[in-house]
Amino acid sequence: MATKIIKAWIDGAVQEIEVEVMTSPEPEPELGATVYTTVTLPASAWVGASAPYSQVVTIKGITPNTQVDLRPTAVQTKELQDRDIAFIAENDNGIVTVWSINCKPITDYEVQATLTEVYLYE
Repeated sequence: MATKIIKAWIDGAVQEIEVEVMTSPEPEPELGATVYTTVTLPASAWVGASAPYSQVVTIKGITPNTQVDLRPTAVQTKELQDRDIAFIAENDNGIVTVWSINCKPITDYEVQATLTEVYLYE
């Protein structure tokens, strides 16, 4: 465990004391915090006999309270529209599923994702 020297007001005087510093490998995201990342959607990973098709994706740092918004580029958006495809991401208690509406993609996509910590009403 790491330690740190801090100054504290003790018995009417400033004194230096050593305290243990608690660290965690992944800090908890703050409410409203936004992170940008990339999600890879391989064509071979889509499952389902008919639309909508789905695939589970792994995104580092996801919590049950993370809203996942996919942001295709302008070129990708045009290509998806031409192929009658729309992507929707769903976070189910930290497990992210991307849905392909209407058609199954036949090419791999690498799409920007915006991750935002939100408050979930129960």
